[in-house]
Amino acid sequence: GGAASSPEFYTDYTGFENAAHGRFKCTDCHDPHGAPGGGTQMTVQSDVCASCHGVHAGHSVGASFGKNGKDYTLECTSCHNVHVLTGLTRAETPSKSAMTRFTDNTEVWGDEAGEKMTDFAAGGTYRTPQGEDLAGNEIPDYVTFCLDCHATPQSEFGAHGSITWGGDNHGLVSANVPNGYGTSPNWYTYGQAQGWDGDDVTSEEDAWPVTPRGRGEQIWTRSVYDQEERIKGANFVLSCSNCHDTHATDSRKLKSLVNGATYTGEWKTLCNACHYYYSDWHAGMSCGNANSCHEDPGRNPRAQGYAVSPETIHGMPHATGDSSKRTWDGDLVLDLGFDNNLKDASDFQLDSKWFNQAGSFAAGKSGQAISLSGDQGVQVGTENANWSTDEGYHGTWKYTEMKYNTTMEAWVNPTDSAATEYTVFTKHVGHNDGGYTLALKKIDGTWRAVLNVNVDGTGTGVRGAYSSVDIPVGRWTHIAASFDKDGPDRDPADPSVGRIRIYVDGEDVTTSDVSGTMTQPGAGEDFIFPFSAHSYPGDLDSRDNPYGYDGHWCASEFTVGGFDWQNGFVGSIDEAKLWNVTKPPGYFETADQAAAPRIASATGMIGSDRLTVRFSEGVYSSAGAAGALQPSDFTLTDVDGSRTIVDVAHNPGDATATLTLSSALDDVDDLNVDLLAPAAASVFDEHNNIAPTNPVILAPSGQTPTGEIRFELDEAPGTTFVTDTSGFVAGRVYGSGALTGSAFAGDGTGNYVEFANNSSALRTETTMTIEARIKPEGFSGATGNVVQRVLGRAGSTGNYQTSVWRIIDGTNWPNYHPAAGEASVALWVRVQDAHGGNVWKPVLTEATDAASPEYHPVVSGHWYRMKVVWNTYKSGGVAGQPFVPAEIYLDDEGTDGLGAGERWSGYVDATDANQSQLTADRKLYTDDKILSESGAFRIGTNTPALSNYFNGQIDWISWSPEIR
Repeated sequence: GGAASSPEFYTDYTGFENAAHGRFKCTDCHDPHGAPGGGTQMTVQSDVCASCHGVHAGHSVGASFGKNGKDYTLECTSCHNVHVLTGLTRAETPSKSAMTRFTDNTEVWGDEAGEKMTDFAAGGTYRTPQGEDLAGNEIPDYVTFCLDCHATPQSEFGAHGSITWGGDNHGLVSANVPNGYGTSPNWYTYGQAQGWDGDDVTSEEDAWPVTPRGRGEQIWTRSVYDQEERIKGANFVLSCSNCHDTHATDSRKLKSLVNGATYTGEWKTLCNACHYYYSDWHAGMSCGNANSCHEDPGRNPRAQGYAVSPETIHGMPHATGDSSKRTWDGDLVLDLGFDNNLKDASDFQLDSKWFNQAGSFAAGKSGQAISLSGDQGVQVGTENANWSTDEGYHGTWKYTEMKYNTTMEAWVNPTDSAATEYTVFTKHVGHNDGGYTLALKKIDGTWRAVLNVNVDGTGTGVRGAYSSVDIPVGRWTHIAASFDKDGPDRDPADPSVGRIRIYVDGEDVTTSDVSGTMTQPGAGEDFIFPFSAHSYPGDLDSRDNPYGYDGHWCASEFTVGGFDWQNGFVGSIDEAKLWNVTKPPGYFETADQAAAPRIASATGMIGSDRLTVRFSEGVYSSAGAAGALQPSDFTLTDVDGSRTIVDVAHNPGDATATLTLSSALDDVDDLNVDLLAPAAASVFDEHNNIAPTNPVILAPSGQTPTGEIRFELDEAPGTTFVTDTSGFVAGRVYGSGALTGSAFAGDGTGNYVEFANNSSALRTETTMTIEARIKPEGFSGATGNVVQRVLGRAGSTGNYQTSVWRIIDGTNWPNYHPAAGEASVALWVRVQDAHGGNVWKPVLTEATDAASPEYHPVVSGHWYRMKVVWNTYKSGGVAGQPFVPAEIYLDDEGTDGLGAGERWSGYVDATDANQSQLTADRKLYTDDKILSESGAFRIGTNTPALSNYFNGQIDWISWSPEIR
């Protein structure tokens, strides 16, 4: 309708037959008998349309408007020429369209190539919003269609004019980084993760690895407008139809559902459909009104000439970011260079703060490093007063949750070796019920790089591997560890095989144990159990999010250097990095190229003229990766003689060499005293790095004998070490007068022997026999407590120990009542399943019930032969019920060891088999197993820190993995 200059309607009959209204007769809409010029020959257009399509609010049908200096009346036919329309556009029929352009009303618009949103977007990207189904090559180009009128200058089209989609943020203007670095991660919701935090997660891929929704920014675009593409500069071009419904009753024609989100009439719900806007920018705002912030008349051409700018986002200035673009690296989660700050250089921007108390900065491997003294660390993911676990502000703890793949690395420089463990990285206060720990641990007397992970969220689910070479004190060393879900199961015949890999100075030096917490993951153990999984509500099948965190608070901090109460690192750490992918061996080549080879260990045995020398990597005798090592490539410092190196067995490129000495090692000033070093400019790696001349101390062989291990303890008085009868297992003697020439003499205050170099010796889970001949002293007639360790298998937390034992404590031991001067022999074990009780549980000999046939208490001043047998598979008992899978046999040999004053003769079974002396929480159960641990074991104490020294003599000790 309108003046004579209005567009002509297309009336070709063939076109009419093929049009969407071709099934109608002309007289369905026209009255051929109406008076000429009176308008009755054609019913008013809006009435005609409404008769079939119902009443649409439309664009104020009948309203007058100006266009290009002409006056028009808005009718349905202004946008829909009923004679040419082909039908509604559908995904299955994208060649149909119900639109004709106002400026070209005789052609269908949007039904063919060149008229789709992909064509308008050109170099930009059109994305189908959530809740819609037309792809960019299917949906008509609504922008060109609508801008026939809405690009008209506002003087001609009122508040609806002057939309310039070519320069609008939602049109053809390129995107950018929304807030640059900003104050991340110091504002609430910064830590919200894609696939977590209430998202509808349908697969593991949605949740792992954990990725920030904002890709390192406080505010972000929601799906389908990918944030990674946005910050890279992708131009998401919107169609007018993404937000507007031309027939809606709302004056702004806004749809009720935009990108899958419900529009409630407030700007915040509309904008929040595509933008997550909560940040420091929008703090305290009730609605994020576009009119109040994004319609500045000084910058928005659409607001010019209006006392109150129109409520519209169109034309808002392009000033929502720092105009930069960047590529998001989703693999590198953390990159702390420690150059006088705790800033994270990764795209996750997980800045950090000091934990407990501030550490300091010192010279690092590159620039500066953090210097720690054991009681402070660095908590990752926070800078201000809030914790990384505070969901209201940070929630950044979740990005260090690792499940299927991870790699962690750092340069470390420990400054002492007093402790048994120094934490480098730890997730969730260790790994006993989830998470992982990268640490330096004492194994065979030297620091080793160790990765422990938890595979099932329980105390028995700890797995691990460690480096076969040591980490020296006072030297920068690069350590790294990785976990690969697709790696192989552990191989009992090859300790290097497994999903965990350990790298030292760029070399794969992985090894592991055959049992215990240092074993590689086995079959089905193909992921790290994230501690956050403990926070899932309900059973697995009923969870809203069975794959990732489900919104419940979960304390799972990640620290560099450890917590102040847990094996805090002593020394310096630099260039700390955490990845959520498994890096290939080639990635560590840079560290390998930067590290010179060194002697990692030199070991031998008393009575042997051979030394086994292990380097940190493969070596050669000449530059250019050539030549086998020769005697002249080493310097031997022999304190008690003039031994020389007479031969070297070595293959070029091997990391191990066998040296033959001019005479065998003896028991005086050799092991733990003599020194071996590379000669100057004599040992090279494949990169032509020269080994420094730093010496190492000759150490006892870490080889573990098979079968029985027996200590006669008859070394000469003053000897500083003892060995087993095979010569493989050697221990350092502590305390003066500890050896008498025929026995170990415990003084009850500080004498003991520590075996720190044979971590795999004396380890068991299911069967073992310990025999010893002892003479305890110091409690004749005593009514107090007695705890005298005979043999203690320690490890990081211990796993078994034998003692002469009595505790008089009515609260904790109400059923144990030995007479004055009498005690039990005890086997304490740390079990794999505590059955709801204490994890440490004893087997005691009967010392309470004098009427019991097992009543055979131990007294001071008598010699005893004792035999302790542990047998997980012992017959009897009922699964899940209390039962003692062990026996303790005693033979009283009298005060002189020959029978004088003996209270019984020969071996007797003195086991308190019904555990009557114990409370329920201390009782053992059928099929119990010992938790296997690596680490030192000791004669005369279990650990010096707890004292419990033996007082008296130990003639000999025998240990066997078999039942005897």
